[in-house]
Amino acid sequence: MRYIIHLLILASTFFSVATLHAQDENSYEIEVNIEGFEGDTIKLGYHYGDKQYILDTAVARQGIAVFDGTKELKYGIYFVVIPDHNFFEFLVTEPKFSLKTKLDAYVENMEVKGSKDNQIFFDYLQFIRKKKDEKEDLNKEKEGTQNKKKLKAIEKKLVKLDEEVNAYRQNMTAKNPDSFYVKYLNANDDPKIPEPPKDENGNIDSTFRFKYYRAHFFDNIDFADNRLAYTPLIHRKVTQYLEKMTPQVPDSLNKAVDMILEKAKAGEDNFKYLTVSLLNKYANSKIMGQDAIYVHMIDKYYTTGLTPWVDSVQVFKMKDRADAIRPNLIGKKAPPLKLKDDKGKWHDIYQIEEEYIVLYFWDPDCGHCKKSTPKIKQFHEDYKDKNIKVIAVTTEHDEEKWRNYLEEHQPPFLNLADLKYRNNFRKLYDISGTPRIFILDKERTIIAKRIGADQLPGFMDRVLKMKGK
Repeated sequence: MRYIIHLLILASTFFSVATLHAQDENSYEIEVNIEGFEGDTIKLGYHYGDKQYILDTAVARQGIAVFDGTKELKYGIYFVVIPDHNFFEFLVTEPKFSLKTKLDAYVENMEVKGSKDNQIFFDYLQFIRKKKDEKEDLNKEKEGTQNKKKLKAIEKKLVKLDEEVNAYRQNMTAKNPDSFYVKYLNANDDPKIPEPPKDENGNIDSTFRFKYYRAHFFDNIDFADNRLAYTPLIHRKVTQYLEKMTPQVPDSLNKAVDMILEKAKAGEDNFKYLTVSLLNKYANSKIMGQDAIYVHMIDKYYTTGLTPWVDSVQVFKMKDRADAIRPNLIGKKAPPLKLKDDKGKWHDIYQIEEEYIVLYFWDPDCGHCKKSTPKIKQFHEDYKDKNIKVIAVTTEHDEEKWRNYLEEHQPPFLNLADLKYRNNFRKLYDISGTPRIFILDKERTIIAKRIGADQLPGFMDRVLKMKGK
Protein backbone atom coordinates (compact mmCIF):
# COMPACT_ATOMS: atom_id res chain seq x y z
CA MET A 1 0.00 0.00 0.00
CA ARG A 2 3.02 2.30 0.31
CA TYR A 3 3.75 2.16 -3.41
CA ILE A 4 1.24 4.71 -4.64
CA ILE A 5 2.03 7.11 -1.81
CA HIS A 6 5.68 6.91 -2.76
CA LEU A 7 4.72 7.48 -6.37
CA LEU A 8 2.83 10.62 -5.38
CA ILE A 9 5.89 11.93 -3.55
CA LEU A 10 8.05 10.90 -6.49
CA ALA A 11 5.87 12.96 -8.79
CA SER A 12 6.69 16.05 -6.75
CA THR A 13 10.42 15.41 -6.30
CA PHE A 14 11.71 13.33 -9.26
CA PHE A 15 14.39 15.29 -11.19
CA SER A 16 14.74 18.15 -9.66
CA VAL A 17 -3.71 26.50 -3.75
CA ALA A 18 -5.44 28.97 -4.94
CA THR A 19 -8.86 29.87 -3.59
CA LEU A 20 -10.90 26.84 -2.56
CA HIS A 21 -13.50 26.20 -5.25
CA ALA A 22 -16.94 26.55 -3.80
CA GLN A 23 -19.43 23.76 -4.27
CA ASP A 24 -22.89 24.61 -5.56
CA GLU A 25 -24.27 21.91 -3.31
CA ASN A 26 -23.05 19.68 -0.52
CA SER A 27 -23.77 16.36 -2.21
CA TYR A 28 -20.99 14.33 -3.81
CA GLU A 29 -20.80 11.33 -6.07
CA ILE A 30 -17.59 9.50 -6.98
CA GLU A 31 -17.82 6.44 -9.20
CA VAL A 32 -14.91 4.00 -9.19
CA ASN A 33 -14.67 1.20 -11.77
CA ILE A 34 -11.97 -1.43 -11.17
CA GLU A 35 -11.87 -3.88 -14.06
CA GLY A 36 -11.00 -7.37 -12.85
CA PHE A 37 -12.05 -6.82 -9.24
CA GLU A 38 -14.46 -9.51 -8.07
CA GLY A 39 -14.86 -8.48 -4.44
CA ASP A 40 -18.01 -7.03 -2.94
CA THR A 41 -16.78 -3.80 -1.27
CA ILE A 42 -14.38 -0.93 -1.91
CA LYS A 43 -13.35 1.64 0.71
CA LEU A 44 -12.85 5.39 0.38
CA GLY A 45 -10.29 7.12 2.58
CA TYR A 46 -8.67 10.51 2.96
CA HIS A 47 -5.57 12.16 4.34
CA TYR A 48 -5.63 14.57 7.25
CA GLY A 49 -2.09 15.71 7.77
CA ASP A 50 0.06 12.67 8.49
CA LYS A 51 -2.92 10.45 9.29
CA GLN A 52 -5.25 8.48 7.02
CA TYR A 53 -8.90 7.74 7.72
CA ILE A 54 -11.56 5.59 6.08
CA LEU A 55 -14.56 7.72 5.16
CA ASP A 56 -16.93 5.31 3.46
CA THR A 57 -17.45 1.76 2.22
CA ALA A 58 -19.39 1.10 -0.98
CA VAL A 59 -20.85 -2.08 -2.44
CA ALA A 60 -19.02 -3.15 -5.58
CA ARG A 61 -20.92 -4.78 -8.44
CA GLN A 62 -18.71 -6.14 -11.20
CA GLY A 63 -15.95 -3.88 -9.94
CA ILE A 64 -18.08 -0.71 -9.94
CA ALA A 65 -18.69 1.21 -6.69
CA VAL A 66 -20.29 4.60 -6.11
CA PHE A 67 -19.44 6.75 -3.10
CA ASP A 68 -22.09 9.38 -2.51
CA GLY A 69 -23.51 11.49 0.26
CA THR A 70 -25.21 14.74 1.11
CA LYS A 71 -22.55 15.98 3.53
CA GLU A 72 -19.94 18.30 2.06
CA LEU A 73 -16.76 16.47 1.12
CA LYS A 74 -13.55 18.19 2.15
CA TYR A 75 -11.29 18.64 -0.85
CA GLY A 76 -7.77 17.18 -0.84
CA ILE A 77 -5.98 13.87 -1.47
CA TYR A 78 -8.13 10.75 -1.14
CA PHE A 79 -7.51 7.06 -1.75
CA VAL A 80 -9.47 3.98 -2.73
CA VAL A 81 -8.70 0.76 -0.88
CA ILE A 82 -9.33 -2.43 -2.84
CA PRO A 83 -9.38 -5.30 -0.30
CA ASP A 84 -6.42 -7.65 -0.83
CA HIS A 85 -5.31 -5.55 -3.82
CA ASN A 86 -3.51 -2.48 -2.54
CA PHE A 87 -4.90 1.02 -3.13
CA PHE A 88 -4.47 4.12 -5.25
CA GLU A 89 -4.64 7.84 -4.56
CA PHE A 90 -6.55 10.54 -6.39
CA LEU A 91 -7.70 14.13 -5.91
CA VAL A 92 -11.05 15.45 -4.79
CA THR A 93 -11.48 19.01 -6.07
CA GLU A 94 -15.04 18.73 -7.34
CA PRO A 95 -18.10 16.88 -6.03
CA LYS A 96 -18.84 14.54 -8.93
CA PHE A 97 -16.54 12.56 -11.24
CA SER A 98 -15.59 9.01 -12.18
CA LEU A 99 -12.42 6.93 -12.31
CA LYS A 100 -11.93 3.77 -14.33
CA THR A 101 -8.86 1.51 -14.22
CA LYS A 102 -7.66 -2.07 -14.04
CA LEU A 103 -6.92 -4.20 -11.00
CA ASP A 104 -3.32 -3.94 -9.70
CA ALA A 105 -2.32 -1.59 -12.53
CA TYR A 106 -4.19 1.46 -11.37
CA VAL A 107 -2.05 4.37 -12.52
CA GLU A 108 -1.09 2.97 -15.93
CA ASN A 109 -4.71 2.33 -16.94
CA MET A 110 -6.50 5.21 -15.28
CA GLU A 111 -9.27 6.94 -17.20
CA VAL A 112 -10.82 10.08 -15.73
CA LYS A 113 -14.15 11.72 -16.45
CA GLY A 114 -15.38 14.96 -14.94
CA SER A 115 -12.20 15.96 -13.09
CA LYS A 116 -9.56 18.09 -14.75
CA ASP A 117 -7.29 17.93 -11.71
CA ASN A 118 -7.29 14.14 -11.72
CA GLN A 119 -6.58 14.10 -15.44
CA ILE A 120 -3.55 16.33 -14.84
CA PHE A 121 -2.54 14.22 -11.87
CA PHE A 122 -2.64 10.82 -13.58
CA ASP A 123 -1.15 12.11 -16.84
CA TYR A 124 1.79 13.38 -14.85
CA LEU A 125 2.16 10.16 -12.84
CA GLN A 126 2.10 8.10 -16.04
CA PHE A 127 4.70 10.36 -17.64
CA ILE A 128 6.94 10.28 -14.55
CA ARG A 129 6.68 6.50 -14.32
CA LYS A 130 7.70 6.13 -17.95
CA LYS A 131 10.69 8.44 -17.52
CA LYS A 132 11.67 6.76 -14.29
CA ASP A 133 11.77 3.39 -16.05
CA GLU A 134 13.86 4.89 -18.84
CA LYS A 135 16.27 6.35 -16.31
CA GLU A 136 16.65 3.05 -14.49
CA ASP A 137 17.37 1.27 -17.77
CA LEU A 138 20.02 3.84 -18.67
CA ASN A 139 21.66 3.58 -15.25
CA LYS A 140 21.81 -0.20 -15.56
CA GLU A 141 23.38 0.19 -18.99
CA LYS A 142 25.82 2.68 -17.55
CA GLU A 143 26.89 0.29 -14.81
CA GLY A 144 27.47 -2.46 -17.33
CA THR A 145 29.88 -0.67 -19.63
CA GLN A 146 33.34 0.86 -19.42
CA ASN A 147 33.36 2.22 -22.95
CA LYS A 148 33.97 5.96 -22.60
CA LYS A 149 32.16 6.84 -25.80
CA LYS A 150 29.14 4.82 -24.79
CA LEU A 151 29.20 6.26 -21.27
CA LYS A 152 29.20 9.76 -22.71
CA ALA A 153 26.19 8.94 -24.88
CA ILE A 154 24.32 7.55 -21.87
CA GLU A 155 25.08 10.68 -19.86
CA LYS A 156 23.61 12.79 -22.64
CA LYS A 157 20.47 10.68 -22.62
CA LEU A 158 20.16 11.07 -18.85
CA VAL A 159 20.50 14.84 -19.17
CA LYS A 160 17.87 14.81 -21.89
CA LEU A 161 15.53 12.87 -19.61
CA ASP A 162 15.93 15.54 -16.96
CA GLU A 163 15.20 18.22 -19.53
CA GLU A 164 12.09 16.39 -20.73
CA VAL A 165 10.72 16.08 -17.22
CA ASN A 166 11.42 19.74 -16.45
CA ALA A 167 9.83 20.79 -19.72
CA TYR A 168 6.74 18.68 -19.03
CA ARG A 169 6.43 20.19 -15.56
CA GLN A 170 6.86 23.74 -16.82
CA ASN A 171 4.35 23.21 -19.61
CA MET A 172 1.84 21.62 -17.22
CA THR A 173 2.23 24.54 -14.82
CA ALA A 174 1.88 27.16 -17.55
CA LYS A 175 -1.30 25.56 -18.94
CA ASN A 176 -2.90 24.86 -15.55
CA PRO A 177 -1.82 27.58 -13.11
CA ASP A 178 -4.99 27.19 -11.01
CA SER A 179 -4.87 23.40 -10.79
CA PHE A 180 -4.74 22.12 -7.21
CA TYR A 181 -2.26 19.44 -8.20
CA VAL A 182 0.05 22.00 -9.82
CA LYS A 183 -0.12 24.08 -6.67
CA TYR A 184 0.51 20.95 -4.57
CA LEU A 185 3.61 20.13 -6.61
CA ASN A 186 4.87 23.71 -6.34
CA ALA A 187 4.31 23.67 -2.58
CA ASN A 188 6.57 20.61 -2.37
CA ASP A 189 9.40 22.49 -4.08
CA ASP A 190 12.24 23.96 -2.06
CA PRO A 191 12.90 27.69 -2.45
CA LYS A 192 15.41 28.57 -5.14
CA ILE A 193 18.48 30.02 -3.46
CA PRO A 194 20.25 32.88 -5.27
CA GLU A 195 23.99 33.29 -5.41
CA PRO A 196 25.33 34.67 -2.12
CA PRO A 197 26.14 38.39 -2.26
CA LYS A 198 29.68 39.54 -1.66
CA ASP A 199 30.70 42.24 0.78
CA GLU A 200 32.94 45.16 -0.13
CA ASN A 201 35.99 42.92 0.26
CA GLY A 202 34.60 40.22 -1.99
CA ASN A 203 33.84 37.84 0.88
CA ILE A 204 30.76 35.63 0.99
CA ASP A 205 28.71 34.90 4.12
CA SER A 206 29.01 31.13 4.56
CA THR A 207 25.63 31.01 6.29
CA PHE A 208 23.75 32.87 3.55
CA ARG A 209 22.34 29.78 1.83
CA PHE A 210 20.95 28.25 4.99
CA LYS A 211 19.50 31.55 6.25
CA TYR A 212 17.87 32.25 2.90
CA TYR A 213 16.52 28.70 2.66
CA ARG A 214 15.04 28.93 6.16
CA ALA A 215 13.58 32.40 5.64
CA HIS A 216 11.85 31.37 2.40
CA PHE A 217 11.00 27.77 3.29
CA PHE A 218 7.23 28.31 3.20
CA ASP A 219 7.14 30.71 0.23
CA ASN A 220 5.57 28.16 -2.13
CA ILE A 221 2.79 27.14 0.24
CA ASP A 222 -0.57 28.88 0.02
CA PHE A 223 -1.81 28.55 3.59
CA ALA A 224 -5.14 30.07 2.54
CA ASP A 225 -5.93 26.90 0.60
CA ASN A 226 -7.69 24.62 3.09
CA ARG A 227 -7.29 21.64 0.79
CA LEU A 228 -3.69 21.33 1.93
CA ALA A 229 -4.84 20.24 5.39
CA TYR A 230 -6.18 17.09 3.71
CA THR A 231 -2.80 16.13 2.27
CA PRO A 232 0.47 15.01 3.93
CA LEU A 233 2.26 18.13 2.69
CA ILE A 234 1.79 20.67 5.48
CA HIS A 235 2.64 18.17 8.21
CA ARG A 236 5.78 17.07 6.38
CA LYS A 237 7.02 20.60 5.68
CA VAL A 238 6.28 21.93 9.17
CA THR A 239 7.93 18.90 10.80
CA GLN A 240 11.04 19.40 8.68
CA TYR A 241 11.21 23.08 9.58
CA LEU A 242 10.75 22.53 13.31
CA GLU A 243 12.95 19.46 13.72
CA LYS A 244 15.72 20.04 11.17
CA MET A 245 15.94 23.81 10.77
CA THR A 246 15.12 25.20 14.22
CA PRO A 247 17.32 25.01 17.36
CA GLN A 248 15.66 22.56 19.76
CA VAL A 249 15.29 25.03 22.59
CA PRO A 250 11.97 26.46 23.81
CA ASP A 251 12.54 30.10 22.83
CA SER A 252 13.43 29.23 19.23
CA LEU A 253 10.66 26.66 18.91
CA ASN A 254 8.05 29.02 20.34
CA LYS A 255 8.99 31.68 17.78
CA ALA A 256 8.89 29.13 14.96
CA VAL A 257 5.50 27.78 16.04
CA ASP A 258 4.09 31.31 16.24
CA MET A 259 5.41 32.16 12.78
CA ILE A 260 3.90 29.02 11.27
CA LEU A 261 0.52 29.45 12.95
CA GLU A 262 0.38 33.11 11.94
CA LYS A 263 0.72 32.00 8.32
CA ALA A 264 -1.79 29.20 8.84
CA LYS A 265 -4.47 31.62 10.06
CA ALA A 266 -5.11 32.37 6.38
CA GLY A 267 -6.87 29.00 6.12
CA GLU A 268 -9.23 27.86 8.85
CA ASP A 269 -8.68 24.13 8.27
CA ASN A 270 -4.91 24.53 8.03
CA PHE A 271 -4.82 26.56 11.25
CA LYS A 272 -6.97 24.02 13.08
CA TYR A 273 -4.90 21.06 11.91
CA LEU A 274 -1.57 22.65 12.79
CA THR A 275 -2.70 24.01 16.14
CA VAL A 276 -3.99 20.62 17.26
CA SER A 277 -1.13 18.57 15.84
CA LEU A 278 1.59 20.86 17.22
CA LEU A 279 0.00 20.93 20.66
CA ASN A 280 -0.08 17.12 20.67
CA LYS A 281 3.48 16.98 19.40
CA TYR A 282 4.86 19.01 22.29
CA ALA A 283 2.48 17.64 24.90
CA ASN A 284 3.89 14.18 24.19
CA SER A 285 7.46 15.14 23.39
CA LYS A 286 10.19 12.92 24.81
CA ILE A 287 12.71 15.75 24.48
CA MET A 288 13.46 17.40 27.80
CA GLY A 289 12.18 20.96 28.09
CA GLN A 290 9.77 20.91 25.18
CA ASP A 291 6.80 20.98 27.53
CA ALA A 292 7.47 24.74 27.52
CA ILE A 293 6.07 24.88 23.99
CA TYR A 294 2.91 23.16 25.20
CA VAL A 295 2.49 25.80 27.93
CA HIS A 296 3.16 28.59 25.42
CA MET A 297 0.53 27.27 23.01
CA ILE A 298 -2.10 26.88 25.72
CA ASP A 299 -1.49 30.46 26.86
CA LYS A 300 -1.41 32.03 23.40
CA TYR A 301 -3.99 30.05 21.44
CA TYR A 302 -6.27 27.93 23.61
CA THR A 303 -7.11 30.31 26.46
CA THR A 304 -7.50 33.34 24.18
CA GLY A 305 -10.44 32.16 22.08
CA LEU A 306 -8.41 31.25 18.98
CA THR A 307 -9.50 27.60 19.09
CA PRO A 308 -13.33 27.72 18.99
CA TRP A 309 -13.55 24.02 18.17
CA VAL A 310 -12.44 23.19 21.76
CA ASP A 311 -15.16 23.48 24.40
CA SER A 312 -14.66 25.45 27.61
CA VAL A 313 -14.39 22.33 29.79
CA GLN A 314 -11.52 20.97 27.71
CA VAL A 315 -9.80 24.36 27.65
CA PHE A 316 -10.04 24.47 31.46
CA LYS A 317 -8.38 21.04 31.69
CA MET A 318 -5.63 22.12 29.27
CA LYS A 319 -4.97 25.30 31.25
CA ASP A 320 -4.90 23.29 34.48
CA ARG A 321 -2.28 21.00 32.97
CA ALA A 322 -0.23 23.97 31.73
CA ASP A 323 -0.40 25.54 35.18
CA ALA A 324 0.92 22.30 36.67
CA ILE A 325 3.90 22.33 34.33
CA ARG A 326 4.61 26.05 34.48
CA PRO A 327 6.42 26.25 37.89
CA ASN A 328 8.93 23.53 36.98
CA LEU A 329 9.93 24.41 33.44
CA ILE A 330 13.59 24.12 32.46
CA GLY A 331 15.30 27.46 33.07
CA LYS A 332 13.03 28.51 35.94
CA LYS A 333 14.05 28.77 39.57
CA ALA A 334 13.10 25.61 41.44
CA PRO A 335 9.98 25.97 43.60
CA PRO A 336 10.73 26.35 47.34
CA LEU A 337 11.40 23.07 49.08
CA LYS A 338 11.93 22.91 52.85
CA LEU A 339 11.47 19.49 54.49
CA LYS A 340 12.63 17.43 57.48
CA ASP A 341 15.05 14.54 57.36
CA ASP A 342 14.63 11.29 59.33
CA LYS A 343 16.21 12.94 62.38
CA GLY A 344 13.70 15.79 62.38
CA LYS A 345 16.13 18.41 61.07
CA TRP A 346 14.87 20.95 58.53
CA HIS A 347 16.63 21.35 55.16
CA ASP A 348 16.03 24.13 52.63
CA ILE A 349 17.34 23.60 49.10
CA TYR A 350 18.16 27.32 48.89
CA GLN A 351 20.38 27.02 51.98
CA ILE A 352 22.40 24.01 50.84
CA GLU A 353 26.04 24.76 50.05
CA GLU A 354 26.74 22.36 47.20
CA GLU A 355 26.75 23.90 43.71
CA TYR A 356 24.43 21.29 42.20
CA ILE A 357 21.47 19.45 43.65
CA VAL A 358 19.94 16.26 42.35
CA LEU A 359 16.35 16.01 43.58
CA TYR A 360 15.10 12.45 43.53
CA PHE A 361 11.37 12.04 44.20
CA TRP A 362 10.57 8.44 45.00
CA ASP A 363 8.19 6.02 46.74
CA PRO A 364 9.23 2.88 48.67
CA ASP A 365 6.51 0.84 46.93
CA CYS A 366 7.28 2.11 43.41
CA GLY A 367 8.55 -0.68 41.17
CA HIS A 368 10.54 1.68 38.93
CA CYS A 369 12.02 3.35 42.02
CA LYS A 370 13.37 -0.01 43.20
CA LYS A 371 15.38 -0.13 39.97
CA SER A 372 16.38 3.54 40.05
CA THR A 373 17.42 3.91 43.69
CA PRO A 374 20.52 1.64 43.44
CA LYS A 375 21.65 3.72 40.45
CA ILE A 376 21.14 6.90 42.46
CA LYS A 377 23.23 5.40 45.26
CA GLN A 378 26.01 4.59 42.81
CA PHE A 379 25.83 8.07 41.35
CA HIS A 380 26.14 9.53 44.84
CA GLU A 381 29.25 7.45 45.52
CA ASP A 382 30.86 8.38 42.20
CA TYR A 383 30.10 12.10 42.34
CA LYS A 384 30.11 12.95 46.06
CA ASP A 385 33.40 14.84 45.68
CA LYS A 386 32.18 16.95 42.74
CA ASN A 387 30.14 19.50 44.69
CA ILE A 388 26.85 17.70 44.00
CA LYS A 389 24.20 17.08 46.65
CA VAL A 390 21.77 14.20 46.17
CA ILE A 391 18.46 14.69 47.97
CA ALA A 392 15.87 11.92 48.02
CA VAL A 393 12.33 13.13 48.76
CA THR A 394 9.76 10.47 49.44
CA THR A 395 6.24 11.07 48.19
CA GLU A 396 5.01 8.52 50.75
CA HIS A 397 3.19 9.72 53.91
CA ASP A 398 3.48 6.44 55.82
CA GLU A 399 6.29 7.24 58.27
CA GLU A 400 6.81 3.63 59.39
CA LYS A 401 7.18 2.38 55.82
CA TRP A 402 9.65 5.16 55.00
CA ARG A 403 11.77 4.60 58.10
CA ASN A 404 11.80 0.85 57.60
CA TYR A 405 13.10 1.33 54.09
CA LEU A 406 15.85 3.70 55.25
CA GLU A 407 16.88 1.30 58.01
CA GLU A 408 17.00 -1.67 55.67
CA HIS A 409 18.74 -0.04 52.69
CA GLN A 410 20.76 2.74 54.38
CA PRO A 411 20.72 5.18 51.44
CA PRO A 412 23.81 7.40 51.91
CA PHE A 413 22.32 10.63 50.58
CA LEU A 414 20.06 13.17 52.27
CA ASN A 415 16.56 11.75 52.79
CA LEU A 416 13.61 14.10 53.28
CA ALA A 417 9.88 13.62 53.75
CA ASP A 418 6.61 15.51 54.12
CA LEU A 419 4.73 12.97 56.19
CA LYS A 420 1.93 15.37 57.19
CA TYR A 421 1.25 16.64 53.65
CA ARG A 422 2.02 20.20 54.73
CA ASN A 423 4.24 21.01 51.75
CA ASN A 424 2.84 21.45 48.24
CA PHE A 425 5.97 20.18 46.44
CA ARG A 426 3.90 17.46 44.74
CA LYS A 427 1.99 20.16 42.89
CA LEU A 428 4.85 22.59 42.36
CA TYR A 429 7.13 19.88 40.94
CA ASP A 430 4.25 18.15 39.10
CA ILE A 431 4.89 14.81 40.81
CA SER A 432 2.14 12.74 39.24
CA GLY A 433 4.26 9.60 39.39
CA THR A 434 7.62 8.31 40.56
CA PRO A 435 10.53 8.29 40.15
CA ARG A 436 11.11 11.92 39.16
CA ILE A 437 14.56 13.51 38.96
CA PHE A 438 15.40 17.22 38.82
CA ILE A 439 18.85 18.78 38.57
CA LEU A 440 19.39 22.29 39.98
CA ASP A 441 22.40 24.54 39.48
CA LYS A 442 24.04 26.93 41.93
CA GLU A 443 21.24 29.50 41.61
CA ARG A 444 18.75 26.62 41.98
CA THR A 445 17.64 27.00 38.39
CA ILE A 446 16.21 23.81 36.93
CA ILE A 447 18.68 22.61 34.29
CA ALA A 448 17.24 19.12 33.80
CA LYS A 449 14.16 17.17 34.79
CA ARG A 450 12.49 13.82 34.31
CA ILE A 451 15.68 12.12 33.20
CA GLY A 452 16.41 8.50 34.07
CA ALA A 453 18.79 7.54 36.84
CA ASP A 454 21.07 5.91 34.29
CA GLN A 455 21.29 9.24 32.42
CA LEU A 456 22.54 11.18 35.45
CA PRO A 457 26.28 10.49 35.05
CA GLY A 458 26.36 11.43 31.38
CA PHE A 459 24.38 14.61 31.93
CA MET A 460 26.45 15.77 34.88
CA ASP A 461 29.68 14.95 33.07
CA ARG A 462 28.62 17.32 30.27
CA VAL A 463 27.63 20.03 32.75
CA LEU A 464 30.91 19.75 34.67
CA LYS A 465 32.92 19.70 31.47
CA MET A 466 31.26 22.94 30.35
CA LYS A 467 32.24 24.41 33.69
CA GLY A 468 35.81 23.21 33.21
CA LYS A 469 35.63 20.76 36.08
